Amino acid sequence: MTSTIHSNLRKGVEWGLYVAIVFILLATVVVLVRRTDLEAEYNLTYWQLVAIYLIGGLAGGTLAGFLLPLCRSTLGSMFAGFVAILPFAFLISLAITPQSDWGAKIPLLPLLGSAIAGPLGAMAIRAGVAAAARRS
Repeated sequence: MTSTIHSNLRKGVEWGLYVAIVFILLATVVVLVRRTDLEAEYNLTYWQLVAIYLIGGLAGGTLAGFLLPLCRSTLGSMFAGFVAILPFAFLISLAITPQSDWGAKIPLLPLLGSAIAGPLGAMAIRAGVAAAARRS
């Protein structure tokens, strides 16, 4: 059982790191193509965004790995996706929301974002895994 937990956590951390790297690359392209001044537009530096993606990806991946046994069912996958997105959602919301608005927006924005993106992402991954299994 312990080896299964370690295996699941390792798998989750690997996925979290993979997702973080993909989003960092996408953000880098967007910043370069749009020549976006993140600091002026979002009160966020490029390196802060990179750190948020890495920390959020690794934390979310760890949570997803821990919840991997739930992913045998559709609802379990959706719940795991919701939980896995929470660290990133809270970090990015704290970073781009003015501190004076934290009380009104922080509890709601990350929860709504996680409730939408988490289950949708989990379902997309679940569908991709199922399709790959059918091809094999």
